[in-house]
Amino acid sequence: MCENNALNIRQNDAFLTVQNTQNFGSIIEVASLENIRKYYDKLAHQFVIEHAAVSSDRERRKTRERTARQYLKGAASYFAFNPDGAITSQSAKEWAAKLASDGKQTTTQTALVGGARRFFDWAISRLKDEIQNATTGAAKLAARMVALDNPFVGVKLDVVEKLHRRDELGAAGARKLETYLNRIAIDDYGKITRLMCLMELRAGCRSIELARLTVDDVRRGIYQTPPHVYLYRKGRTAKTAHAVRPALASMLIEAIGDRDGKEPLFVSKSHRNLGGAWSVKSIENRIRQAIEAAGLKTDRISPHSLRHTNVNELLRAGVSIENVAAYEDHKSTATTMIYAHKVHELETQAAAIEMVEAHRAKQAAGCRGRPKGSLNKKSKKSRKSSK
Repeated sequence: MCENNALNIRQNDAFLTVQNTQNFGSIIEVASLENIRKYYDKLAHQFVIEHAAVSSDRERRKTRERTARQYLKGAASYFAFNPDGAITSQSAKEWAAKLASDGKQTTTQTALVGGARRFFDWAISRLKDEIQNATTGAAKLAARMVALDNPFVGVKLDVVEKLHRRDELGAAGARKLETYLNRIAIDDYGKITRLMCLMELRAGCRSIELARLTVDDVRRGIYQTPPHVYLYRKGRTAKTAHAVRPALASMLIEAIGDRDGKEPLFVSKSHRNLGGAWSVKSIENRIRQAIEAAGLKTDRISPHSLRHTNVNELLRAGVSIENVAAYEDHKSTATTMIYAHKVHELETQAAAIEMVEAHRAKQAAGCRGRPKGSLNKKSKKSRKSSK
């Protein structure tokens, strides 16, 4: 048990109780971010419980519990970096800078910083509630005056740019990838790899949508005009139709064969998930390997680059912003406009380069038509006539 004027945590649970906070000095002592570090284990346990308890659905609770534990990785990483120093916004920024200098991916940095921010939001709110419940009269007013700021709110990461910080493959890169995919499509492994890649490159699907696809989702619409599949879109609760190109339709028909409609389209053969659906991570790893094998790997090319390429191909073909947004399932045309602006910028630059090259070619052709020698010198024939 802890002494008075401090947080008191019972051994059997993680609830915080505050004792004797009836003067400003004791309130200041309790309302300290250092208490979050001091009782981190108990608070973390309760954080997971409360985060999961929001839903009554069993599977949903499991998902929320896993999410809460991911958030806690950020707080744990920060406390490991700053085990004894003051919990301040400056130390939070130094921790975020250390994550970047350690070479962690931007997505990992974002997840860790975001997780720490969410945990501290909850812990600070918990502290404030406990202080309010433990005070009376004038002390309650003093408790309201105590400010507890989340040190992670102002932490900014060094983000390269929007567009998910990835480049498209471009027309030449897309052809190069397709050539490689056609070359390896001689067995089941190669055919599955080709279908996964082309569903993102030529149909703009997300990896999570491919992971959710079943045989029945394909069979319901693949023989219709236009051929389409039914996708669980990102953040959606119902499946929606998504048209695919004829070449993809024939590959999908071959992939479903005469299989049962409830089976996943992409069936895992690993021992840990035998017969289940491929995970998003497994699909992205397969696509990433294909990109590398095709000789297209750079720091700015990823599986998302295939979907990015499809968006730009539609825009260059003259499809309207609204139709591209609907096809790619963008929540807002503002997202599509990000791609459109970049396409427009590159086309403008390409036109400028084309004009310069045409001017240089014209100058070179004019130079080739001039007589040899200086233009100021008269020819032998003209000198004779002048005499």
